[in-house]
Amino acid sequence: MSDTRPEFDLRPDPRILPMLGEITLAQWRCVAELIDNSVDGFLAAARRDSPIDSPEVTVNIPTTDSQAARITIRDNGPGMPPDVLEQAVRAGWTGN
Repeated sequence: MSDTRPEFDLRPDPRILPMLGEITLAQWRCVAELIDNSVDGFLAAARRDSPIDSPEVTVNIPTTDSQAARITIRDNGPGMPPDVLEQAVRAGWTGN
């Protein structure tokens, strides 16, 4: 069975690199932004007349302080096409 997952180009635009070190966003705001993105996805689906049944956002927070600790945010939203995903995760791209 072959792997059919697309490859993504996640290189940031070189113009944005000097600014990345200047970002002073509180960690809680980063988590809030990801949750907000989930809610936006649910609302967008409803506006397209494709509402998500029982929309859900799950946030798992680590209970130990270790390098392996991770915060995980998951939702059952509609997701986005691979080309939009690639642009969304690249630094320097603007969009909702």
